[in-house]
Amino acid sequence: MTGEALPGVQHNFAQSRFDIYDHGTRAGFLQYEMTDGRMCFILTELAPAYRNRDFAASFLGGILDDMHHRRLAVLPYCPMVRAFMATRPEYFALVPADQRQRFGFIDGAASLS
Repeated sequence: MTGEALPGVQHNFAQSRFDIYDHGTRAGFLQYEMTDGRMCFILTELAPAYRNRDFAASFLGGILDDMHHRRLAVLPYCPMVRAFMATRPEYFALVPADQRQRFGFIDGAASLS
């Protein structure tokens, strides 16, 4: 893909990850696997300078909003993604109903609309 899918995020199809940038500097990445039409988030890595900022909330929210827009189910195996989602019930609906309990999400949570 040429250009950026989201501000500060570039979808790196070749390496199955979203590369995260801050003013042109690569700050980290979110690794994924696409399995049976589900986006499985595996690992988020951030450079030390970005770990203590509200940086993660900005890019994770944008990526999850993009998953909603594209109507992709999400399996948050990555602890950072799972922790982010756990405090934002509006994202629970991205996780298939039969998988929510596995990730600690309550059925019937608010959905993105």
